[in-house]
Amino acid sequence: MTRTELAGYGLMVSAFLITAILFVQAADYLENRAQAEMVVNKGLITMVSTRYTPDVEIIYVLDSRDEILMAYTFDRNKKAIILLQGGVMDIATEFERRTGSGTPSTRTGTRRPR
Repeated sequence: MTRTELAGYGLMVSAFLITAILFVQAADYLENRAQAEMVVNKGLITMVSTRYTPDVEIIYVLDSRDEILMAYTFDRNKKAIILLQGGVMDIATEFERRTGSGTPSTRTGTRRPR
């Protein structure tokens, strides 16, 4: 085996190792997991924010007392918080619709008065 052949085999092995390392490292970037940027829980209200674009975040507000989920966008450039179209969901009604019963299966009692 000549030096040239030996160098060629060494380069091929190095190329395979570098390719394998790139695939392993790229797997972390290819996963499509939702990651909350910030979660705030105060009493019956929970807020979660997540980045939508580099300048826009979506803020979810869960009101456990009134059983309502609201979604807002926060635009850093415009410094504006806007309720998304269709951004309010009555959770109790949605569960009733999904389970087909008069009351959701996980719900006990009635809604608290305001």
